[in-house]
Amino acid sequence: MAVRLPRSVGLVVALLAVLKTGGAYVPIDPDHPRSRIDFILEDSRPVLVLDGEVDCSGYPDSAPEVVVSPENIAYVIYTSGSTGKPKGVAVSRGALMNFLATMGRRFPLSSEDRWLAVTTVSFDIAALELYLPLISGAAVVLAGRRQWYSPRRWWKPCGGTE
Repeated sequence: MAVRLPRSVGLVVALLAVLKTGGAYVPIDPDHPRSRIDFILEDSRPVLVLDGEVDCSGYPDSAPEVVVSPENIAYVIYTSGSTGKPKGVAVSRGALMNFLATMGRRFPLSSEDRWLAVTTVSFDIAALELYLPLISGAAVVLAGRRQWYSPRRWWKPCGGTE
């Protein structure tokens, strides 16, 4: 499944839903050039493209009963195309979990922590920014594109008047 949603809670919910149901996703940044998006969709040939509003109402509260293994694909990320043509790279669930476990040991988080996510979802490090806080009980602060281009839009000094 391709997920082409703007940076929002709905994006995070969609990615988690795909993983929770045993699926794999191709993350697509809707702000990328149309030619890149078209290439990725043509190359990956997803059976479904999720690019509308995510409505979670009316669905079961319980987890679906699916069997997945570490070898199953979690997502397919497309490279920047330094050779002139982006290439899809499949990331297994096992590789993702190993990466998150290693980073969790290096950057231990708790429910008191907040993690600012600024990376486009189509870049591999986005998995760290989104999933590490969530599996650690911390919160993800999802910065919008305008916010991460201009940090003053979200920065509020403590006790200051700026």
